[in-house]
Amino acid sequence: MNRKNTTSERLAGWVYDRRWACLGVCLALAVVAAVPALHVRVDNSVQRWFVEGDPALTAYRSFQDTYGNDETVLIALQRDDGMLTPTGLQLLHEATQALRGVEGVASVQSLATTEQIQMGIAGPRPVSLVPDRRLSDEQARSLRRRILRRADSTLYGRFVNDDGTMTAILARMRPNDQIDGQRDVILGRIQETLDRALRGTDVQRHRAGVGVILHALNEASTQDSMLVLLAANMLIFLLLWAFFRRIAPVLLTLGVVGVATVWLMGAYGWAGLAINTVTLVMPTLVLVICTADCVHLLRHAADLPENLSPRERAVQTVGFLLRPCSITTLTTALGFAVLGVSSMPVVRHLGLFSALGLVFGLIAAVVGCTWGLAYKAVLPVPSGREGLRAGVASIVETSLQHSRIVMAGALLLVAGAAWGLTQITVDTNSIGYLYRDHPVRQDSRLIEQELGPYAPLEFVVRADSTGGGPADVRSPRVFEAVQDWQRDAVRTNAVGWSYSAVDGLRRLHTAMAGGGPAIPEQDAQLKTLTQLGKKNIPYVANLAAHPDRLRVTFGVPMQSADGIGRAVQTVTEAARLPDGVSVEATGYLPLYVRIMTLVVESQLWTFGLALAVILGVIGLLFRSVRAALWALVPNVLPVLLTLGVMGWIGIPLDVATVTIAAVLFGLVVDDSVHLLHRYGVGREQGLGPKSAIRRAGREGGPMLVTTTCVIGLGVLVLTLAQVKSVVWFGGLTALGIGLALVVDLLVFPALIALYDA
Repeated sequence: MNRKNTTSERLAGWVYDRRWACLGVCLALAVVAAVPALHVRVDNSVQRWFVEGDPALTAYRSFQDTYGNDETVLIALQRDDGMLTPTGLQLLHEATQALRGVEGVASVQSLATTEQIQMGIAGPRPVSLVPDRRLSDEQARSLRRRILRRADSTLYGRFVNDDGTMTAILARMRPNDQIDGQRDVILGRIQETLDRALRGTDVQRHRAGVGVILHALNEASTQDSMLVLLAANMLIFLLLWAFFRRIAPVLLTLGVVGVATVWLMGAYGWAGLAINTVTLVMPTLVLVICTADCVHLLRHAADLPENLSPRERAVQTVGFLLRPCSITTLTTALGFAVLGVSSMPVVRHLGLFSALGLVFGLIAAVVGCTWGLAYKAVLPVPSGREGLRAGVASIVETSLQHSRIVMAGALLLVAGAAWGLTQITVDTNSIGYLYRDHPVRQDSRLIEQELGPYAPLEFVVRADSTGGGPADVRSPRVFEAVQDWQRDAVRTNAVGWSYSAVDGLRRLHTAMAGGGPAIPEQDAQLKTLTQLGKKNIPYVANLAAHPDRLRVTFGVPMQSADGIGRAVQTVTEAARLPDGVSVEATGYLPLYVRIMTLVVESQLWTFGLALAVILGVIGLLFRSVRAALWALVPNVLPVLLTLGVMGWIGIPLDVATVTIAAVLFGLVVDDSVHLLHRYGVGREQGLGPKSAIRRAGREGGPMLVTTTCVIGLGVLVLTLAQVKSVVWFGGLTALGIGLALVVDLLVFPALIALYDA
């Protein structure tokens, strides 16, 4: 017995002799960890994907400092009898006023808050479009005709549909550094306020907005985290029952992985982090992977001679398997840990804490199984597994006998995977992660059909200082250029509407001039006009406070980041501004587009580094460059095939699937390490290449199949999630794990037969 095994057995004996103390420490740590674990919240806000100092995040915060929070909630009110009736207008007015009192809401806009500029003896004065009193039928009909006649203008079009059956209320959130933690509460208050204001009426309510989508994702992620963990535990229970055929080892295994999961989530909560659609998979991944360690330990213990004492059985089991289990834990943990180089914080958190969870799992498995092996009841029913061994041996033999055909088939699959890789698109779509029948998607679709696009795409037009004087955009030539730009951008169909201070000031000047020029001809007139309109006209107060910049908002459909990126480019190219005046996309949506760049960077960095690190570790552990090269094919091929499938069926590389390559590489390396280890032992004992791989397959194949079933089916439960990105991750990871088993048992022997003879 080599020194490693001796050291492992001594450690196993030490743990066995102090098994109750070790168990007590583990349980005490679980109790302590449960406190922060229970406080882990869910947060899918886009800011969570960025590091401090990212240019897009800096620009977004600068925009918020100037203009406040750009997050809005659009509430659509709909009545079959119409909203532009005496009853409908009164309900609209009451709902608007009620929402103004909601804590966390900065401002509310609707037809009930829209004002017109009228000239009086004392000069221009704002007049409400919708009076706060109940209108007569005739007054309502007259107002309806006026509104619908001008519904194609930016003044009314955003707030009413073509037939007057739906009107909109736009609620803007207050500036709040903690909005991500309070959004759900504010949305709940909005919902409760509307319920009270419209109770007993026939008004149908629909909601849309970025915050509404994030709330839906948070809600789905919260439900999924519980559903997926429950389903994974139930599935593992059934699989373990099939493998062990006794209840005690099943319960012991579930207890071990449960403790490891609590430790993990406690560490995650202690770090102050939140779960999202990426890190949601972390507890399930750690749970199913750590189960494999218990399966190895308990099954090996059951196959030892019956006349061993409990201590001898525990010492021999842990002493024999501690090294290979530690190696596989190390390689898998490294596969996750390399995600720590990603520029996306959520990807880093997934990698680093998953790696930590695997270490926790190994510790819990060694302590828990050592304690459990003191009792005969935890031993699984011994199984010869001759049928499984025969099946694996048949596959290996087929590979050896037809090695050239197998390798030719593998090359064809590589070519197919390469084509699939060229078809992969990089995109992310928050609302697309919800299924089409989700209420939020249905509301969003209905609102866009009736009222047009609602997502605000923000731009800021800036003026550079000239001649040493202060920069100022308030000049006729700038206003005319911005007015032309807004019109041209809408004509491209990339956006549905636009609004800026230019629109409000133009109407104010038209009213004051009695139908004269829409834009004053003198700079001084514009500055005076700005002072007149800053109290009542949206965006004008910002212009008065910051005369060097002009906010322009366009409405775009809620779509993927790629679609928004194209809209940003189209609108930017439509701008024909004077010299010394620039335009920049800002606000929330450009931040969303930035994710695509981060996704590509993360995929390239994490997979490349995972490949180098894990193969390097294999070479060091086996003290052989040749071993690292042998491990290359059975580990890289399943990853390439899985990525190829993504391209074939059109699954985009997004914030969730970006981790597929590195995570899958870390998972599939386990079986290769076990198989390569047994093959190396056979070669050291003087066996030829074919004989060594035959024995490796016969002895290690059944356990490879068992752990593949546990891990593959365990991650497959992620397809039960309500969030599509989690479904894709679970399905693709399970596919990759299954492909890895096929490659290990079919392609690897063929490779040995051809190139190691």
